[in-house]
Formats: sequence, structure tokens, C-alpha cells
Amino acid sequence: MMKEYVCCFIEHEGSVLLIEKIKPEWQRGLLNLPGGSIEEGETPEMAAARELYEEAGILSFHVFPIGVIQGQKFRVHVIGHVSQHPEMWNQKTNEPVFWLPTRDAVDHPKLIPNLRIIIPLASKGVHGWTLTDPDSVPGDYFKLWLL
Repeated sequence: MMKEYVCCFIEHEGSVLLIEKIKPEWQRGLLNLPGGSIEEGETPEMAAARELYEEAGILSFHVFPIGVIQGQKFRVHVIGHVSQHPEMWNQKTNEPVFWLPTRDAVDHPKLIPNLRIIIPLASKGVHGWTLTDPDSVPGDYFKLWLL
């Protein structure tokens, strides 16, 4: 069975919202976009809005698909968010959530490797892409296929 997840991309005043992961174990100490599993009955957009609120307290008023990360046993939907007041965020998890300048995020040594591709694409408004590697697990480097 294919497991589905979401990653939430939101930028504000030149910075991207990131989370320092504790779980799952393979992400411990790494920086990722907020996100998580899609629950039964949710669309990727619904799951992304829920996850952004659960982790950062930010309410989205517009969500939109950006791209997909595809592996043999997983699919991660990267969802963009627009919020009226992203500066009024509220930490809601025990994993640190913070804004980091987008340029600094891409070069950060703790950034999950596939985000070095995803963040610049999303930041420049490139949508409709798929990163794919049939032998990968989430977090591995991916081959980029622009659709």
C-alpha cells in the first residue's frame, strides 16, 4: 500500500517556515518543511492545512499543489500555502518551528537533501513537477522530472 504525506511550503518576507524534526528517526535533527501523513478522508490540501495549523498555528486561506515526491512505497504532496497573518504563528509541537531566510535554508547543512531542489522551485513559483526515484526512501536525493 502506498503511504501518502504532505509537506507545507510557506514563505513570508523572504523566509521559509521549517521544522527541526524529532520523528521519524531518520529525520531526527534535520530540517524539513512542516507536514505529515494524510489521514483517511483527507485530500492533500486538507491534510496540508491541518498539518500547518497543528505544527505552527498558522491558518491557511488558500492552499495549492506545487509538486510531488514519488517513491515505490510513498508519495509526498508538496502544498503551497497563503495565509493572511503568517507572522502570527504559534509553536504547537515539541519540534522547533521557525522562519529561516530562503537563501540560508537551501544551504543549511541540516536541510533534508531533496529540499535543496524543492525550496528553490517552490520559491520561484515552479509548479507541476515530480521528483522521483523508484528505489528511494523519503529524504534521499531524487531525480528531477519536470512535467
